[in-house]
Amino acid sequence: MPKLRAIENITSFKPILETNNQQVRDETIKLIEKTVLTFLRKLDSATKTTDVRKNKRQNSYLRNSFEIQSPASSSSERLLFSVGSLPTFSRQFRAMAQIYSLLLGNRRSTKRDLYYEYKKVYKNKQRNLDSAVSKICRFFHRPRQCLNVSGVEVNCEAYPVAIGAELMKFTGFNMDADTILVVEKDTVFQRLIDDGIFTMLPKVLLVTGRGFPDICTRSFLRWLLNQNPKKIFCLVDCDPYGLQIYCTYRYGGAKSEIESNGVKLYEIRMMGLKMSDAVKMNLDPIHRLTLTVADMKRLKKLKQLATTNDDSGLEKQVEAMIGAGYKVELEAMSSIKPDYILKDYIIPKLAPFTSVCL
Repeated sequence: MPKLRAIENITSFKPILETNNQQVRDETIKLIEKTVLTFLRKLDSATKTTDVRKNKRQNSYLRNSFEIQSPASSSSERLLFSVGSLPTFSRQFRAMAQIYSLLLGNRRSTKRDLYYEYKKVYKNKQRNLDSAVSKICRFFHRPRQCLNVSGVEVNCEAYPVAIGAELMKFTGFNMDADTILVVEKDTVFQRLIDDGIFTMLPKVLLVTGRGFPDICTRSFLRWLLNQNPKKIFCLVDCDPYGLQIYCTYRYGGAKSEIESNGVKLYEIRMMGLKMSDAVKMNLDPIHRLTLTVADMKRLKKLKQLATTNDDSGLEKQVEAMIGAGYKVELEAMSSIKPDYILKDYIIPKLAPFTSVCL
């Protein structure tokens, strides 16, 4: 029966044409507020057990369960509050609170970022957050865009650009940006845009290679630097892959040396995430991921690369990671506060090199 109801919801759904409309946003905020008020009233009136049942997992619990009907007239979905459903219910309400915050601030976020903000609540599993968001979409009968939750989206400020050889035939142009920031991930790239990087750092050019950079991305950066020498920084995960991505930008890819015509970016500097920074942040242990055997092998190769190129900075990062015994992803900084990466990490590091507008 639940599957049939889900199918009916899909077939009867009328697309919301203007998902960024202020009226739609205000209506969604009110729906969330009504849901929370309903929950508090039901919780207040629920009968609590008078006896304390002791076992290994819990000392007491509510005897009565109840359902919360969606306040959206077009939805027949319900949220179940009971002993057995408490973990699922808590994740759904946490996701709802995150979405409420996004809507109030008129900000957008990716599911990946929402997951990292409360990784412990979602039990270290991205799919738990995904499931909660999907349930909320059905509950309020709203597409994900109306909840300001997205994957990496195309918009007027940043969008995928096909970089071909023809583009790099142009010479003698001027670039207003005075600093280039290369970030490892799509999710971080989008998060920085949503948090207002171009307003706070108006002369920064933001680039992502989506993980390991292809030849076109590296050639494009080399072309930019040849035309207009600028400061260039790299922001990657504090893990072996992050260090290797940084090395690919700086020293080129061993397998593509000929194909890329030896493109190297010796000017690039590693902003982070450095282990020394991660230690100072005092992150929750849940964000400290233990290094694997494969990680240790990769770090050993990176240390050899550092020695070959007389790169003491890289060698220091490798040794620090080995000494710590763990790795940290960039998104972990969002657990401190949502805009920590931009306001508390990137801006202080770039302030000496570019103008800042706060």
